[in-house]
Amino acid sequence: MIARGEGKSARKGEKFLSKDQSVAGNFQQYGLERFLGDIIIGDASRHKVWRPNTRFDAILADPPYGIREKGSKVGNKTRKEHWTLPGSTHEQHFPEKAKYSLNQVFLDLLDLAASKLEINGRIAFWFPVVRDTYSEKVLPRHNAMELIANCEQCLTKKGSRRLLTYKKIRESEMEEKAYVLEDSYDTQTFRQMIFVPNQPEN
Repeated sequence: MIARGEGKSARKGEKFLSKDQSVAGNFQQYGLERFLGDIIIGDASRHKVWRPNTRFDAILADPPYGIREKGSKVGNKTRKEHWTLPGSTHEQHFPEKAKYSLNQVFLDLLDLAASKLEINGRIAFWFPVVRDTYSEKVLPRHNAMELIANCEQCLTKKGSRRLLTYKKIRESEMEEKAYVLEDSYDTQTFRQMIFVPNQPEN
């Protein structure tokens, strides 16, 4: 089973993914259709949608980090005067989206992995960093998960992303949550940090 979000195309001049640019299309391209169980669009921040006994061997994720798409999750917005009816009274209800801080995206992913992976199961995802200020303190952590791989891919002179792979080493205790030692995105977004104009030299 693969969780997939709706996204914009990474190709220049294309706004949205075409029919062939899909998870199912990738499986078909490599002749692996028989291994594709299903595709869902879900909110990784809401772990209780899964049955208690749901387990995965691996989770692969490429969450948005603000370059082409912003992170969002299901949530309630502050209501405005011109919204005459609450969403629940309409014939059709469409879930509202709330802002989703960059660090929280990755903390929720690790919490999901700690909850739903088998022991020794893996989660892998891209994590954006500012190259000049990077240290391992900014990486998400969970006491039930061990970081086993950290590979850098440079994107620009200022920014890169790291492919992080974690292994589940034990069951997570009820109150355990993912955390960071240093939140590098508490005041600015990744996009703001890497697209800051160069300051003229004196």
